[in-house]
Amino acid sequence: MQKPGTLSSFLVVSRWEIQLVSFASATLGPILAVSRPGELLNMDVGLFIVLFYLLATFSCNINCYYDVDVDSLYKKRLSNAVKTIGMERMAIIMTAEVLLAIAISIILALHGHLITSILAIIGLLFGWAYSSPPFRAKGHGLWGQMLVNTGIYVLPLVGGYLILSGEIGAVVWAFIFFYAIMNTGINLVNSAEDYHEDKNMGIRTAAHALGIKRTMRLAVFLMLTGYLSLLLILLDFYWKGGWPEIAGISILAISALFFVPDAIKCGLPDRNIESQAKRCGKKVPFWFVITRYPIWLFLLLYLI
Repeated sequence: MQKPGTLSSFLVVSRWEIQLVSFASATLGPILAVSRPGELLNMDVGLFIVLFYLLATFSCNINCYYDVDVDSLYKKRLSNAVKTIGMERMAIIMTAEVLLAIAISIILALHGHLITSILAIIGLLFGWAYSSPPFRAKGHGLWGQMLVNTGIYVLPLVGGYLILSGEIGAVVWAFIFFYAIMNTGINLVNSAEDYHEDKNMGIRTAAHALGIKRTMRLAVFLMLTGYLSLLLILLDFYWKGGWPEIAGISILAISALFFVPDAIKCGLPDRNIESQAKRCGKKVPFWFVITRYPIWLFLLLYLI
């Protein structure tokens, strides 16, 4: 078997499959802030999206860097990719990512987006603190979950919105809150999926802090509460009754037909809760796509 090259290994440690479904989180903030699609064609919006992916890539890279020993037991694809690149080269790459992210943050600050720049630096610190000693928040139960969800699902939406608007209204705050709630639920399923492996390695995640059964129940509650609340917000505040909204709501209905039954099944009692978590964990990437992008598309159609 041919040994993977450096580029393909970098894509692995950057979790390209996750980043493919993260475009919604990078762009929802600006989309919520505008009244016409053309307003999104803005250089600062472009810089913000680049900044989002730099921070996401750094967070993935540093997680693989410090988890190389753990991953060598259970996720060999990740540890092998780190070893192919080399620890020293990984450190250089991450340093370049940090410097470039800081440079873009400074440019955005000079363009009048100081709060967005500050939020980006906070997100950078969250990504570092989650994986790196001495904090290594991923091993401290709910603290790690809080850093991840705030850094990925709250700060980018707030920062992206403020690129194009100076004030966030109550409806947008509600949208951001329930978007974070929904994704937190999905991430908790992902945490429960690795319950046994993390326990063997002495890593205490949110699933260990709450217990795997309680984690799965809470995950389903948060997923459904966040998702259904987002649908209500879209119908109440972003419904004009034209054909774009009708098309959008049709897509949302299809999304609900896939997602809601799946979520409910994962909350039903099961004799082997760890096996149930494994089964549900395999659906996490699909859930990210089927929940985020119909909502994202609905908001784009609303602007037409």
